[in-house]
Amino acid sequence: MEPRKAVPGVHSCGPRVAAGSGTAAELVYHLAGALGTELKELARRFGPEAAARLVPLVVRALELLEKAAVGPDPDSLQVSAQQAEAELRRLREENERLRRELRSGPQGECGH
Repeated sequence: MEPRKAVPGVHSCGPRVAAGSGTAAELVYHLAGALGTELKELARRFGPEAAARLVPLVVRALELLEKAAVGPDPDSLQVSAQQAEAELRRLREENERLRRELRSGPQGECGH
């Protein structure tokens, strides 16, 4: 059996995340757990303020990774499709209104 390769950026002395050991989402969740453990240790050793500004950045980065790994929420796709259909209907109605105006001729203010 071949030894597992660590994902780049994860130190070999800490928790390991094995490449190819699961889905992208599983890797993100494992990485989140490992980062949480490391941040807790950092806060324990150096005080909570040592990690205070780092935690929100790590959380946001993990949220973005999770979103990329899991893919779009089906509900958000449904809403986007409905919005696109409504916009298409609105544009078709606007197009038809403009065509009617063109067919009826110029509507000058001076009445000529």
